[in-house]
Amino acid sequence: MGVIMQAYELFELIKSIFTCPTTLEEAKIGKNSFTRKRMMSFFQALCFLLDMQKTALQNRLDDFFNVLDKGTAITQQGFSKLRTKFNHKPFEKLFRAIVQKEYSGVYDLPLWRGWYILAIDGVRLRVPNTKELLEQFGTFGSEKSVSAGASMLYDVLNGFVLDVVFCMAKMNERTECLKHIHFLFNKMSHMAKKCILLMDRGYPSKEMFVELIKSEISFVIRCPQSSLKVINKAPLGESIICIDGIYKLRIIKFKLKNGDIAILATNVFDLPLEDFPELYSLRWGIETMYHTLKHKLCIEHVSGRTHNSIMQDFWASLVLLNATAVFENLANKTISARHSQKDNKNEYAVAISKLIVTLRDNNVFTLLCGNELIFEFKMLSLQYLVSRNIVAIKEGRSFKRDMSKGRKPISHNIKSCLCA
Repeated sequence: MGVIMQAYELFELIKSIFTCPTTLEEAKIGKNSFTRKRMMSFFQALCFLLDMQKTALQNRLDDFFNVLDKGTAITQQGFSKLRTKFNHKPFEKLFRAIVQKEYSGVYDLPLWRGWYILAIDGVRLRVPNTKELLEQFGTFGSEKSVSAGASMLYDVLNGFVLDVVFCMAKMNERTECLKHIHFLFNKMSHMAKKCILLMDRGYPSKEMFVELIKSEISFVIRCPQSSLKVINKAPLGESIICIDGIYKLRIIKFKLKNGDIAILATNVFDLPLEDFPELYSLRWGIETMYHTLKHKLCIEHVSGRTHNSIMQDFWASLVLLNATAVFENLANKTISARHSQKDNKNEYAVAISKLIVTLRDNNVFTLLCGNELIFEFKMLSLQYLVSRNIVAIKEGRSFKRDMSKGRKPISHNIKSCLCA
């Protein structure tokens, strides 16, 4: 691992975006918002919403003011009113800026056989059951729970979400996928032709294959057993088929350990057959990312009940996810150097759950708007702290997904949320 983004670079970027006058002008909902001095400034409100705590709101506010030694905290009703004066744009702007910096070409990013490996998949996020959110997002599933849809483009080797689209619960994953393709060519043109997209069984269709091939972007998509007839008829091993007599697809069929047949469709013709099981297995990284987002960063435990507050929380969680990836990469570089001279049976990496706890307990985003000397002192020790908790990477481990277990309900009651 070569040159990677440092923690101080991340926090310099956060501070520059959040304190930029243009950010405030773009975000404020009323033209007279933030024209007078308040108990909590715009910058402090943004840092507070990056707070990784998921306790009761008033407790979070009390802790925030206590860490900054600012006296009596603003009430949750006061904060509720404050956050209605700006939208989610500062967090989206910061998210996009972090991605652009990470993929600017300055840093040595991990590749597979010289390729960026990006996965696309959708997820549904439960939100409070209010009339406004029902109208904005709709419902999904037999339970008819109010949910938001989200589709993400994720770098499985680097741990970064590159692009996200929030949408209705009943989203069309193929439609959202095309938005990610457009993002790659419009915003990441320097890497669009150097990446392989990995997608699961919800994406294959004749139209999708044609669109991807015409865009000249490389992909590997797993097909369901009941796919296009021409794919179903393909033999075990590899074969070449044509769609509409023009668009060539390489079909790879192989047996899994459980006896099932996996079917992959790709326009990558210069990789050997034996590389594809390993390549497609990398897609599992987006599943573990969603697990981190839901169960460790708790994106569904929102702090408000309006569309504006939900979008603030969602985009703040995406900023936190990529910030966590920065610290994960730094910690893994330290861990790799520490163990490189030892005769270890396994490789080691930082434990993500413990890394998040360390970041949370050190109030890193709260301290960003406090005393600069204290913040710099904390940053000096933080990289060491996050690299202390490690986990062994064991090759060949696999787990069968248990689809019988229902999801635990998320509490969106008024006591644990803002009224905003």
